Amino acid sequence: MASSDILATLGKTTSRYTCKEGDIPKFNGDNYAATYRGLMGAFVAGNCLEYVTGAIPFPLELRGNEVQFADAVKKRATGIRLIYNSLEETFQNQFLEHLETHQITLMWAKFKSLRRGCVLEEINNRKG
Repeated sequence: MASSDILATLGKTTSRYTCKEGDIPKFNGDNYAATYRGLMGAFVAGNCLEYVTGAIPFPLELRGNEVQFADAVKKRATGIRLIYNSLEETFQNQFLEHLETHQITLMWAKFKSLRRGCVLEEINNRKG
């Protein structure tokens, strides 16, 4: 790929989601790696990475402890907000089901599945 082609491709990724947790390139179908890196940094800054990845399951048993339960709800909501808002509008519809049911781990898995399409497209571009 010529350097002018690379610069043209980079120019397509200017749409960003800026929030208190970071500045995330919005996923547009071609920039999975940049969006992934931005999301990972934002998850760490938002202290919600463990909820997004499922390392800490959503603690329904904390309902008796209102403070801890409220904190868990807030962290899950932060992760959902970060993923959903870091998608271009054309991709957001694919995530509505998980958004409405607050299934953060399934939402994250769906985002990671988008990488496969980007890798296949990258391979096809190299062949051409």
